[in-house]
Amino acid sequence: MAEQWSRSTMQQRSLPPFDWLPREELRRLCWEEGLTDAEIARMFGVSTNTVYHKRKRMNLLQGALTADQLADMVRVAEQVKTLPWDTFLQVKEIVERSHSHSSFPAAASRQEIQGNGLA
Repeated sequence: MAEQWSRSTMQQRSLPPFDWLPREELRRLCWEEGLTDAEIARMFGVSTNTVYHKRKRMNLLQGALTADQLADMVRVAEQVKTLPWDTFLQVKEIVERSHSHSSFPAAASRQEIQGNGLA
């Protein structure tokens, strides 16, 4: 099992360089431990901007998709390219409706897609 770091253990253990910190460990520090970018930056002796940009690169910002969700979205986007024009317009309408109701981009629900005969 990978070593875990937290506020309580950061003084007791030698931390790896921040550049080597695995995605899952950074996710745990942010979301499970609830540490801010500034707290993580102090733990590793880096700037807050360095932590933010690493979280952004690793798709760990609030509201970001998981790696599996992102892969699924890319796969579906590739499939959308081959849809008939009328079907594409239905998908476009679902996406636009979804964006108008949310501050984060959201995929259409399976029920919406099935309701439009796309699944």
